[in-house]
Amino acid sequence: MIDIIMDREKKWGTLWAVILVTLNLLAIFFIIDLFGYDELIDHFNQDGVTKSVHPKNMAWLLFINVLCNLFITVTALMTRLMKP
Repeated sequence: MIDIIMDREKKWGTLWAVILVTLNLLAIFFIIDLFGYDELIDHFNQDGVTKSVHPKNMAWLLFINVLCNLFITVTALMTRLMKP
């Protein structure tokens, strides 16, 4: 009985890890695309003044965060797959 539970846990854990890796790779694609923007215009004020944001700093923060998340997820997946 415990062997069946352990096998199911290993399969579901591996599946979720692969899904997380896929989502992180997709996030890296969008973050790299975000590096290409010079500025983002948020809205126009009643006085005609625009509020613009430069996304470079936020893109770097998101990029480092996703890379760390990807590293931890891949490490956990590899240790899970290396166990007999």
